[in-house]
Amino acid sequence: MHGQRIAITAVAVFLLLTATTGHASSQAETPTETAPPTPVPSTTPSPAVEPEVQIPAGWKRIEDDRLGYALAVPLTWLKFDLHNGAVAPIAGLLGGDLAVEILRDFLETPEGKNFGILAIEPDPLQLFANPPFPMFLNVSIVPWPDDITAEQLVSFLQNSADGLNEVELHSMLTGSLNGMPALQAAVTANLSSMGFELSPFVVVTVLRANQTAYILTIATRVQSAAAKLALIEQIVGTFRPTIQVQSATPPTALPTPSSEAARVVGPGTLLVGIDIEPGVFVGQATKDVHCTWHRLNSLREDPNSINAVDEHKGLFYVEILAEDLAFETNCGLLPIESVPGRAELLKSVPAGMYMVGRDIAPGLYKGEAQTASSCTWQRLNGLSGNLADVTSSVTPSGQYFVVVTSSDRAVEFGCPVEKME
Repeated sequence: MHGQRIAITAVAVFLLLTATTGHASSQAETPTETAPPTPVPSTTPSPAVEPEVQIPAGWKRIEDDRLGYALAVPLTWLKFDLHNGAVAPIAGLLGGDLAVEILRDFLETPEGKNFGILAIEPDPLQLFANPPFPMFLNVSIVPWPDDITAEQLVSFLQNSADGLNEVELHSMLTGSLNGMPALQAAVTANLSSMGFELSPFVVVTVLRANQTAYILTIATRVQSAAAKLALIEQIVGTFRPTIQVQSATPPTALPTPSSEAARVVGPGTLLVGIDIEPGVFVGQATKDVHCTWHRLNSLREDPNSINAVDEHKGLFYVEILAEDLAFETNCGLLPIESVPGRAELLKSVPAGMYMVGRDIAPGLYKGEAQTASSCTWQRLNGLSGNLADVTSSVTPSGQYFVVVTSSDRAVEFGCPVEKME
């Protein structure tokens, strides 16, 4: 399936880049579920169609004539064309001889031939960290035939992310960007299985033109993601193919990848009605860091200022109320309307909070509490964190069962559970 090729290539390019620029002793594993994509035939570039892209002041345009796309980055960013003799400089900058060997092997593969220019933010603190991980971007191209719709690709990407323990999908949007059909996904990845103590935040933006997917991947450390979101949005706004686009059915009026609904809010203290609007938000704790939030009625640092507080591991939801003055969180959150529901409800459910009908179905779930671990579960009729939201709460030992009803709004599991048929 060509949609699967697009998804795997987008994730593989990102993971491969990370592997080649670090100091781990092993190479990244290459996905083997499908054959690699065939190289896209070269297209003679011609002036891009309207609307013209506005380049921010103090930025420079990067154009790849070989693959037929352009974008802009800040003037200080470094540009490397790995197909034109830049392999050694980039490897020397970020990884040494191992990076040279892996990159050269990759560039000879079909995916490597569709791998475009690499641009890197020259941040010394990140370049000389261990492992080094400056903010970077790359564009790749793969086929996107007419028989694969954006909706099918979104569904596949969501299911693929659910099946990868190392990747957590935060949002998936379809719409248009610079006059082109587009989709965008935001994910975090855990690279500990590859030998890296690193959790990158990655935004993948896919534009469709002439049965080709132009895939812009931008990555940064998850700790700096909130500070980099505005920069990422600016870069994405300059991205488009430079080929003449064939006429096609105009995209439907869906939220664009740069819409307000797609913006991550937090971490930090946010004023309700100014920095964040009341409503339901989605978060995802990492493997090593739990997410804690406070709904506040004042900015005084005393217990009476807290309307509700909670801590989560895994996926979670929280509802911010109009009566709250502020909301404090150590994690980034997304409005629920910017995160599509699952194409298929979960049957194997990791620890976390799940909405009934959106993530899981009503029914009987089975778990096993291990020694010295807390597998507390709660059935909830609300998401505000108030005590009144909890309809039942149990800390089991050994084998246990949870009955989820259609009247439950959500259930929070402290340990993984399986749905009983």
